[in-house]
Amino acid sequence: MSATINIVLLLYIMSLYLFTFLPGLNNISKVFAAVFIFLVFLKMLTEKRKVILNGFLFIYLFFIILCIISYFYAIDQGIALSMIRSLLLYFIFLFFFINYVDSQDKLINLLKYFIFAGFLAAIYLLINSEISTLQRIGGLLGNINQIGIIIGISASFSIYFILFQKRFFDLLPAI
Repeated sequence: MSATINIVLLLYIMSLYLFTFLPGLNNISKVFAAVFIFLVFLKMLTEKRKVILNGFLFIYLFFIILCIISYFYAIDQGIALSMIRSLLLYFIFLFFFINYVDSQDKLINLLKYFIFAGFLAAIYLLINSEISTLQRIGGLLGNINQIGIIIGISASFSIYFILFQKRFFDLLPAI
């Protein structure tokens, strides 16, 4: 079951890089997130593990409660309601994510998934962008600034592995 969850997590992270910022295609990321939540929930039920509730989840829940209270004072309550809904969905995902990533090996694999997804996104952009026009690349996957930030996150993780872990060829995801 862990191998399946790892594959779904890798696909989810790849979909964050490739589909999240494109209108209509962000639903692919939501589907992978829902499958991840379902699989982790099944794993938690079958293993009967203790549920992890850390301080971050309580702070995040407190923030959601503040947002719900501010809904009544919002100028546009429709937008506020959709943001509260998004925050609740993020909270559910984070709850199951925190309960799944409970070891250093899973955390290292997660960092490798980010590196792999950023590498694929960068290769996709280099292959499909018109470099001869001397314009910024990244617009193919969404907002240029957001794409640059997430690829920068992948680059930071890969620099960490290269400099501090002295591992270059181990950067491929271990599924």
